[in-house]
Amino acid sequence: LYEPRHGTSLSVGGQRGASASQLFAANFLTESALDFSIRQRIYEDFSLSGRVTYGLGEYQQLNPAAGKVNRDYSSYGYYTDVQWRINARLTAGLFYQYLSRVSDLTAESYSANQVGLSLSLNL
Repeated sequence: LYEPRHGTSLSVGGQRGASASQLFAANFLTESALDFSIRQRIYEDFSLSGRVTYGLGEYQQLNPAAGKVNRDYSSYGYYTDVQWRINARLTAGLFYQYLSRVSDLTAESYSANQVGLSLSLNL
């Protein structure tokens, strides 16, 4: 059995939702998503984290007269970062993020890479 070290946090999440599409009139959108994340304190002031996500979406045409425009998409991504607690109120970080979306509509498919710096101030 896995026993996390001091300073470890694990999170598992999921959601399912249904709503009218704000982008496509007369469409109903159903979405499902799962994610898993872990954060580990490495030293007193440094931590390393990672997150993996997966999602599914399905658009359904509410107006049959408009023709068949039902379509689906799936997406997945991962995110990792390292953070340094400079003092009790200030934290700096470096992160990498990847996201991929595959859709029945080619124009809605994409993948993206992002590298960045973060700075947070707790008041």
